[in-house]
Amino acid sequence: MPTPDLSFTPPNDGEIAADVRQSFARVETIGRVMALWGKYASLKDLPRYPLDPQTGQFVQPNGRLLPFAVVRANVQRLANGVGRGELGEMTKRLQKGNVPLAEWYSTMRDTSRDAYLAAVLVALGGISRLTATTPQAWEGVYQLAEFQERKLRDMAVDLQRDWEGKNTAAYSRAIMYGAAVYGVFGNSNRFLMDILGFNQERRVLAPAEHCTDCVGYASVGWRPINSLPPIGDSKCLSYCHCSFRFRRV
Repeated sequence: MPTPDLSFTPPNDGEIAADVRQSFARVETIGRVMALWGKYASLKDLPRYPLDPQTGQFVQPNGRLLPFAVVRANVQRLANGVGRGELGEMTKRLQKGNVPLAEWYSTMRDTSRDAYLAAVLVALGGISRLTATTPQAWEGVYQLAEFQERKLRDMAVDLQRDWEGKNTAAYSRAIMYGAAVYGVFGNSNRFLMDILGFNQERRVLAPAEHCTDCVGYASVGWRPINSLPPIGDSKCLSYCHCSFRFRRV
């Protein structure tokens, strides 16, 4: 395969942090985010549903509460679609030498950032509740996105330094940034539930094959909110399918 143009100046951590905050604050970002959500999710208008603060669940147009499993499935569709779609296809183009590394990075960064924010919109209770989200919770959201962008930058640097040794694994590594959308959702949803007054959480295993870390986390039962390891902080990394359940006691 031909070697692409590997010219690339990696941003530092401070530049990534500032760029994430500026991007999330732009009005036009919401339009891109909703378009990406609508491309893959089955419930296109879910981010616009009202939230019932007593249960932390969305209210459907028919007045019934939307089960968490449905929300989770829609976010998973987004994660899978973006990972194998936009991110995976862009990486295939890079591997074929059709795009320079700098263009690959900027496209991967912007697309994954939009996907993360789409998941955050749902995790925080929808578009109408964004202004009710505390600065502390937003700081947590920013840190989740920044962590993923630092990993993406590091991937670009790895490819630049050792194209022959790293490019064959680039596709599988790239789709992990799509898979990470689900973790951003699960971890951001804790911020909402904390704001709503839920004070305990437990880890729940989804119908999937799980690593020993996740099995152990699920076995401890109910714990104070934000005390269990976040989604993705386990051996299965971005491919974690666990979720949290919350209650008030």
